Amino acid sequence: MAFARAPSQASFDPARLLQVLVNLLSNAVKFTPRGGTIRIVARTGADGVILDVIDSGPGVPAEERESIFDSFFRGRVRAGGRVAGSGLGLAIARELAEAHGGRIGVVAGAAGGHFRLTLPHGRARALAAAA
Repeated sequence: MAFARAPSQASFDPARLLQVLVNLLSNAVKFTPRGGTIRIVARTGADGVILDVIDSGPGVPAEERESIFDSFFRGRVRAGGRVAGSGLGLAIARELAEAHGGRIGVVAGAAGGHFRLTLPHGRARALAAAA
């Protein structure tokens, strides 16, 4: 992955940033039906590096878009049954992203699940190094 800006000084933990990515992908796998798709799109923007994880699952209801980042929140049960998990993955992902000066959230209006991670340019290099 190449970045358009010159490196900047930053403190980061590559293992923790990798955990953010693993948690986002794990969430996508849990909610994507068999035969569905998961896409990862990375690009640079004015705010830093933007990484989108997009799945073809049921998506996140508007009323749950902030709650899903709360510890132990699991959302309502989908028609396909209960999805296994502790309800900690997205809470940990947000905490780690914010600890690295970034942010994470749900992109509204997506057909499936669509999560966006934004990291400042200097710190985003750690994600590339970890992956």
